[in-house]
Amino acid sequence: MKDTPQSLLEDVKNNLPLLYDVEEDYKVSLLKYSENIIYKVEFSKSSPVVFRIHRPGYHDIEELEGEIRWMDEIHKDTQVRLPVVYRGRDGGFLQKMRTSGGETVYCSVISFLYGSPLGELKGEALLDGLEKLGEITARLHIQSINRDKSVKIKRFCWDINNLFGDNGDGIWGSWRDYEGITGHDYRILEKCTENIKKELNHYGRSNDRYGLIHADLHFYNVISYEGNDQIIDSGMQQFAFHTGRCHQSKDHGYTARTDTDRKRDGIKYLLLDVFPSEAVYILTGFFFIRRTRIAQQLHCRFTNQHSTSQLNNRNSQTENQ
Repeated sequence: MKDTPQSLLEDVKNNLPLLYDVEEDYKVSLLKYSENIIYKVEFSKSSPVVFRIHRPGYHDIEELEGEIRWMDEIHKDTQVRLPVVYRGRDGGFLQKMRTSGGETVYCSVISFLYGSPLGELKGEALLDGLEKLGEITARLHIQSINRDKSVKIKRFCWDINNLFGDNGDGIWGSWRDYEGITGHDYRILEKCTENIKKELNHYGRSNDRYGLIHADLHFYNVISYEGNDQIIDSGMQQFAFHTGRCHQSKDHGYTARTDTDRKRDGIKYLLLDVFPSEAVYILTGFFFIRRTRIAQQLHCRFTNQHSTSQLNNRNSQTENQ
């Protein structure tokens, strides 16, 4: 993408009143620049909102609509709090914007959530936050199991092939392509990969084990405000193993998190009676998968393949459910 965050900020200022029914007096500031580019819009009278520019070429319109559709289901079916998506002047949740750099991007506007991330907690409050994170994870798991499957949602599908990229068409390729892996490490990783694939094939993809997950549910994506916990950053939603969801909610490199912390988070999940007992035996495998996916990401970023060959073949990488 040729546009810079600053040039896009000007585009947001100019296009916001054309796409949405908003006050005339407002200011725009950059909030976050990662997979999506996120701006905060503050008004003189109304509550602030978040303007999201979705990364071009990463998700197609059906996948972006799927993200919003699941957010709406979560609002209706659970007690989990998350941002509200606002409709544009044309009645749609997704809008097209032409940037000053000549690119057409999809964008959306959601409510701004006040509060502080659980990742800023300390001591006993941190442990309480772990329990809350486990409970939110479980409630999303329950909704995914019970949701109306006749309502089609299209997102990336992290099945066994796409996890490891064995056929050369994985979403992020294969960990084997990363040049930083030595011969000795390669042999160890290859053996671990084969063992985990066997375990996952045995584990299966029944409704309680595989389905929609948030996929980025960590301490800094849970915002606490006046005793309520709210989740943000739903752009990573995907079809995957629910056991992987449990690992993703923990494995984000927080040095303060001990084995006791991890067990406490997991126990809260287990107490809600949604975590398959058999999944406990393969949980460590998902920590390994997390490491291999980092190698895949590094290879994609260095070679720029993530936005070209990996994303061109969408049929094997997304799933309608």
